[in-house]
Amino acid sequence: MRLEGHKPTQFTLGSVLRVCSSLGLILTGETIHGYVVKNGFESNMFVVTGLVDMYAKCKCISEAEFLFKGLAFDRKNHVLWTAMVTGYAQNGDSRKAVEFFRYMHTHGVESNQYTFPTILTACSSVSAGCFGEQVHVCIVRSGFGCNVYVQSALVDMYAKCGDLKSAKKVLETMEDDDVVSWNSLIVGFVRHGFEQEALLLFKNMHGRNMKIDDYTFPSILNCCVVGSIDPRAVHCLTIKTGFENYKLVNNALVDMYAKTRDMNCAYTVFENMLEKDVISWTSLVTGYAQNDSHEESLKIFCDMRVAGVNPDQFIVASILSACAELTLLEFAEIYSKIDEIIVKIKEAGYIPDMNFSLHDMDKEGKEVGLAYHSEKLAVAFGLLAAPPSAPIRIFKNVRVCGDCHSAMKYISRVFTRHIILRDSNCFHHFREGECSCGDYW
Repeated sequence: MRLEGHKPTQFTLGSVLRVCSSLGLILTGETIHGYVVKNGFESNMFVVTGLVDMYAKCKCISEAEFLFKGLAFDRKNHVLWTAMVTGYAQNGDSRKAVEFFRYMHTHGVESNQYTFPTILTACSSVSAGCFGEQVHVCIVRSGFGCNVYVQSALVDMYAKCGDLKSAKKVLETMEDDDVVSWNSLIVGFVRHGFEQEALLLFKNMHGRNMKIDDYTFPSILNCCVVGSIDPRAVHCLTIKTGFENYKLVNNALVDMYAKTRDMNCAYTVFENMLEKDVISWTSLVTGYAQNDSHEESLKIFCDMRVAGVNPDQFIVASILSACAELTLLEFAEIYSKIDEIIVKIKEAGYIPDMNFSLHDMDKEGKEVGLAYHSEKLAVAFGLLAAPPSAPIRIFKNVRVCGDCHSAMKYISRVFTRHIILRDSNCFHHFREGECSCGDYW
């Protein structure tokens, strides 16, 4: 168009910017922005709105914010405000999205059926259930209480924030059966330990002849793990409803059979999968390791590497566990390294915190017990096995104790290593004697 000498209109530019937003073409979008400035379109609200939306959706939120703040308040329409709220939410800054919506609401800017689902998703991410309730009131007052997309977002928000009663109440008021909303409530029930309620909801879905999708089954399969339902019955239902070849469903089946200690069925499902990803392999490798089939776990891991699939941290943790059980690691060397570590960090000022040891032991026994906490064993292995420049990564499913946290800070300084420890609360990055959590976790 430009080569033939035709000049684009505001609508042409807006359309092209929407394409850039959808495809993430930030460089093309920036080129169009340059054309907009050079040709006097920077004051055209239709074009500016497209630019803000494009930058926000292309994860360039600072550029979107710059354009937005450069406009007079009376020129900012609800589309612009919605673009900014959506941009913050989609870029992982849910708290900023909530703050922006508050400002928008207090200054009388009207929301629409696109703004409300976005802000409700942001409320879910930061567990801002109380603010979500306030948004619900705004929704009703604005006349969007019966909008299916808004209702679906409400169900999801309440479920994720743990208010299952309100989530169910919204679901019951919906005129149309929306499978996404039903799935959200099922996931909420399972996540909060109400497996029987999740199963009852699933049966209601089935009884209403609702079209179950591949997101429904993984949640129901989690109920099988706690013994609430026969795994094979749900497996049969996936076949009857035509979901036996869906990767998401098959991954959940492998994981379910592994957790219910039926590795034969887990392997059969895995072998019959038309498409496998790292989650598929992780479920099987971890399943064998957790069911004490360590040699089989190592074999599957080797098959995975031959298949060209890169392992994630969960597979590595399972393989290390399998190796430990098979005594393939030099335990004597690890324990010797622990002794060396304790001596060196004590010289640097480390004092063992006896509050985190067993109380019915003498002082020497308490110190030995603290020295052999799993985190310290893991970091000893890391110092032995990992290259000097590589970070040491440790994963725990419980909170790291205060003594180990203190020891990791000393180890990072004495041995000049970056240690990344993930516990049940957060990721701890230890560098040069400091932790990213600021000793608050």
